[in-house]
Amino acid sequence: MIAPARKAARRVARPATESAVYLDRELAGEIKPKAGVFIARLANGRSLGRYPDERQAMKAITAAARSERATS
Repeated sequence: MIAPARKAARRVARPATESAVYLDRELAGEIKPKAGVFIARLANGRSLGRYPDERQAMKAITAAARSERATS
């Protein structure tokens, strides 16, 4: 009798632990996934909120960084 083949263990697909967003050569902010949402934070530490996907978080960071750059 042949023994059934063992199934290979699969790794669970997870998003990266952190993503960085740059404007030119300057770090604009970071995105961290947490409990199904993405938390956007500027490089200076200011939190921009929680977003349902990474693209919206990236857009929020770039918009906030550009507005801060314009006022400086």
